[in-house]
Amino acid sequence: MIQVINGEAQIYYQGSWSQIAHDLEILYATDQFTSINAYGLIFEINDIMDVIAAADYIAQWGDF
Repeated sequence: MIQVINGEAQIYYQGSWSQIAHDLEILYATDQFTSINAYGLIFEINDIMDVIAAADYIAQWGDF
């Protein structure tokens, strides 16, 4: 699950890590958050390219 609280997308993920990029991109289109908190790992977000880069990193990190 991904929740946006005070402009921060907080990730509590219970699914496939490879799905996270898609979910974050869709969420950003409707609720333009300024940061992502993935279990304490913080990513500053300025535009959709930051979302894509952060989601890719998180997905790779989650596969370990």
